[in-house]
Amino acid sequence: MSVILNEVRRATYFDSIVLMRISHQIAVLAGVEEAGLIIGTPANKRILQDAGILGPEGETAEPGDLILALRATSDRAGQAALAEAKQKHEESAEEIAKDLAATQRRADAEEERWQKLKDRLEEDLRKASRF
Repeated sequence: MSVILNEVRRATYFDSIVLMRISHQIAVLAGVEEAGLIIGTPANKRILQDAGILGPEGETAEPGDLILALRATSDRAGQAALAEAKQKHEESAEEIAKDLAATQRRADAEEERWQKLKDRLEEDLRKASRF
């Protein structure tokens, strides 16, 4: 008999491409019949319902929440797949955080470069106005 497992991660947003990639990786695991990681909007919950993988916990999700949902051949297979989904979600979150930090460092360096240029131009203008 199949089991449906859901976990809701409150106030968690991920790009749909990332979620689709993780969903596919979970769906191909042994014992998994169907899997989906999706933001908890009403339309998305209907998609999970139509796929037969929306459980009571998933129904409580709000539009800003992430639903990890799956149907498996056994509770053991489902729990293993859910653990894998959580791990992949965390890995993706860490990757995004690293990318964000690198982007912020580049932006800070660029802002510093522009500030130095502005300061140099202002100094040149002050020197030129003395003549």
